[in-house]
Amino acid sequence: MEQDPPPGLDAALIDHLLAQNRTQLIAIADAIVRDRHEAEDVVQDTIAATLTRLPEIAPDKVSHYLSRAVRQNALKRKSRRREYAVLESAAAVKGIDCRNPLDGLDPFDLEEAIASLPLSQQSVVRMKYYLGMTFRQIGVSLSISTHTAASRCRYAITKLNRFFTK
Repeated sequence: MEQDPPPGLDAALIDHLLAQNRTQLIAIADAIVRDRHEAEDVVQDTIAATLTRLPEIAPDKVSHYLSRAVRQNALKRKSRRREYAVLESAAAVKGIDCRNPLDGLDPFDLEEAIASLPLSQQSVVRMKYYLGMTFRQIGVSLSISTHTAASRCRYAITKLNRFFTK
């Protein structure tokens, strides 16, 4: 879905800037994430986020801004991928599905177990696994830090595991 350019910006100028920088931006991201398709995703996400900030950026600084933003986003993506790989390998050893530890459980038993959690943990678990929100989104939504959201989820999953291993 294409976004309309921010008010006051010429669509032709935006197209020119993106066409001029796209190959270089993909190369930057690809050098970091080592996956061409993922690099293209990083560039696309960065461009979409940059469009909203474009009026604030001096026209002669757009290329530099995009390069730095793509580099930062690629590093974040690589870091998340590495963290996920570590979690996935640890989960494989324990026989746990780290994508969603609630998968495969009886829905009625699961709901009963979630209802037994403190309200703060119930909220985080439902937002994370039912709505698919990130810990950052959960933190913003509940006005708590990202780390607090992650901790509440971790504590909840630990309690749920105990509930189902009784």
